Amino acid sequence: MVKEELIAEIAKRTSFDKSDVRKMLEAFMSTTRITLSNGENLYLRGFGTWKVEKRAAKKVRNISKNYSFIIPEQMVAVFNPGKRLKSLMKKVEVKEKS
Repeated sequence: MVKEELIAEIAKRTSFDKSDVRKMLEAFMSTTRITLSNGENLYLRGFGTWKVEKRAAKKVRNISKNYSFIIPEQMVAVFNPGKRLKSLMKKVEVKEKS
C-alpha cells in the first residue's frame, strides 16, 4: 500500500474527505519526524513504538572493488510493533515473491 492508497482507505472508513485525511496524515508524519529528530520516542498503544537508537560504527568491505571502509555510528529510527500488531502478523501467510 502506498500513501495515496492509505489516504483513500482512511477516507472510505471515515466521514472525512481525501483532502482532510491527506492533511492529517501529513501532520502525523511531520510530528513523527520532529519527535524522532529531537531524540524522543513515539508510543502508539496497541500499534507500536518508534524508538531512536544508536547504531554502532562498523567496518564494511566492498568485495568487488577490494577495499574496506568504516560506516560511522549514527542515530536511527526503529519501529517495534505492539502486542496487537504482532499477534495479527502471526496470522498472515508468507507469500512467495514472483
